[in-house]
Amino acid sequence: MKKKLFVGALIASSMMACAVAETAITTVNPNNIQESFYNPYLMKARKIVAKMTLDEKIGQMIVPTTTIMIPNPEDAKYLESLSDDKLIKKFGLDKIKKYHIGSILVGGNDVPFDANDPSLKMWQKIARLAKSQYSGPKGTELLLGTDEVHGNQHVIGSPLFPQNIGLGATHNPKLVKEAAKMTAAGTLESGFNWVYAPTVAIAHDYRWGRTYESFSQNPDIVKSMAYNFVEGLQATQNNHITGALATVKHFIGDGRTVNGLDEGNTEIDNIDELWAVDGAGYRGAIDANVGSLMPSYSSLNGIPMHYGGDKDLLQRITTTGIAGYKFEGIVVSDYAAISKAQAKYNMLNKDSQISFIDSLSMSINSGVDMIMLGIFNTAIPNHYPKDFLGEQSKDINSLYTHQNKTPWPKTLEGYNYSNDVDMLKAIKFAIEQKRIPMSRIDDAVTRIIAVKLAMKSKMKPVDNKQVQKASLKAAEQSLVLLKNDNKTLPVDPSDIKNVVLIGDYDDIGKQNGGWTVLWQGFTGNQWWLPGSEAKKHSGAMSYIDGLKNNFSKDTNFITKLNKDDKDNLSKNNTIALVVLSEKPYAEYHGDVDNNSPLYADEYKKPQSKFLGLKFTKKQAKEIKKLKALGIPIITVVQSGRPLVITDGNDKAPLQNSNAMIAAWLPGTSGGQAVANVITGSYKLKSFKTKINGKEYYSNTLPFAWPKNMEEVRSHNYSLFQEGYGLEN
Repeated sequence: MKKKLFVGALIASSMMACAVAETAITTVNPNNIQESFYNPYLMKARKIVAKMTLDEKIGQMIVPTTTIMIPNPEDAKYLESLSDDKLIKKFGLDKIKKYHIGSILVGGNDVPFDANDPSLKMWQKIARLAKSQYSGPKGTELLLGTDEVHGNQHVIGSPLFPQNIGLGATHNPKLVKEAAKMTAAGTLESGFNWVYAPTVAIAHDYRWGRTYESFSQNPDIVKSMAYNFVEGLQATQNNHITGALATVKHFIGDGRTVNGLDEGNTEIDNIDELWAVDGAGYRGAIDANVGSLMPSYSSLNGIPMHYGGDKDLLQRITTTGIAGYKFEGIVVSDYAAISKAQAKYNMLNKDSQISFIDSLSMSINSGVDMIMLGIFNTAIPNHYPKDFLGEQSKDINSLYTHQNKTPWPKTLEGYNYSNDVDMLKAIKFAIEQKRIPMSRIDDAVTRIIAVKLAMKSKMKPVDNKQVQKASLKAAEQSLVLLKNDNKTLPVDPSDIKNVVLIGDYDDIGKQNGGWTVLWQGFTGNQWWLPGSEAKKHSGAMSYIDGLKNNFSKDTNFITKLNKDDKDNLSKNNTIALVVLSEKPYAEYHGDVDNNSPLYADEYKKPQSKFLGLKFTKKQAKEIKKLKALGIPIITVVQSGRPLVITDGNDKAPLQNSNAMIAAWLPGTSGGQAVANVITGSYKLKSFKTKINGKEYYSNTLPFAWPKNMEEVRSHNYSLFQEGYGLEN
């Protein structure tokens, strides 16, 4: 199903839907849990909004990044030397008061300035200065948003949890709630109060680069995890959000796109099926009174979700509701999404091009309350309306050179539209031109103020030891034993004199994957150097670290085989650990085997046509020698999704291993967790629970596993089924 969109019809549709929103917000449904939570705040907010000026209202609707507020990375050197007043002006934070800005965010690559000092102290100071400039209504606070995909990832030294796919493998909702609670504590301690999590997508195609953000293929599991994540993060007490504000995302169908194309198109005729399956996480989050929701970059049946998607689903969830579920909180756009939607629309509709003002108007009229700005927030220059009297900002290329990144692909290239003042003008212009009715602006700001009134965040000091303990517990319960021939595992450490190490056994960056310090993550241990305070505070353990903790100090750890080793190594005194990893990635950078327009001009190519891992030629040669000596091969597959592990004869990991562990992306404690499984100090499948009446165990697959690339493309997975997992 492919639809060609026509701008006139779409704008008319968004204006008509806006009229529905004006009346629906006053309708009270006593059976709707979330409405009963937010309704008192909505009533107060309406009275407040009625007294606000237009400039004050518009200021609440934009979310600029710290990169926009503080565009010069070298200014970080002034943090300690300048007074607060001078820093506020130097960093542009005085604009918060001047333009009545209600929120700012830390983008994926905004942390820190050139990634030199992402310290807790630095973020606390920036947050304090920003909050001091907030001039919004009494009883509300500045929202400071950040991506905390698997822990307080922007502060070096923070313990990090497994990515969502690993949390899904725990099948332990209470553990997920605890992880979210600790993430909220770290976020609040940093000075921030709004988290862009959880992702509740169900990944239907493993070629999708965000598969690891998905908890499970099972809607019941996803619903339960979403509910508990929001409960833990927001910590609602006495009808107030005392933790950090949660954001359920990306509404809806982001994990169901054709060929797993990130930001692509979801094609489905049966919208009821979409809601029943892919809507499960939203049902769980709404049940937990989630305060904000983010639409997807993707489209539904050809209509961008930021324009409401097919059947106006974004409008429906925020007005009349879907199957009894109605969202009453803030709808915030994704990063630079308004411009992305415009650019994609224009690529698909050559005969009916739209302007940025059109895109902005359609998004707000379709239910978007807050516009997130980013340095990629571009609009094609030729499509600025001639009557818009805004000054075009600098070209995106010059704005992004300080981060040494390749410019945005030419298909999406244009002039930067992320300047906060320009965006304020654009919204005001659209109102003056009657493209956005004032009733919709009031509705949006009412939602924003209502959620802020509900927030009474309480910051408490974070006990890193407790977070480390929870991180290790989560990592242990996330590991899935795929193969264990002749009970290779566990091994008795007292029997082992030699441990041969091959592959990524000492790479904490790869253990964590994307969204670690920066958007795309890192390889190596640069943020967790031996003896550093960051490693100590995080409790980060690579595989060699964990094994050294569990084996005798006299054990030989061999990282390079020599000719004489065969005389000292035997099946009775030696094991070999091989660690295979996907390289870290986030979003479309992890897409495999699809042709995304985001890869235009070689900005970024798909990682491979092959969604799988093999031993390298050198590794296969070493493994063959070890097998000839009868030494057991224990392979750890470190990945953000199920991968093909059966290809390549001597290079095929599954066939050439005696034992195999799917470790996912286990976080900073992953090395210790795997060591505990190898030596038996942690027993797999030790946790059992019931979700929606069905029994589940920890350490079992949240997704079925493919045998080959044909199964990846057909979505028919036969190697291991969901729920599979062996005991050690």
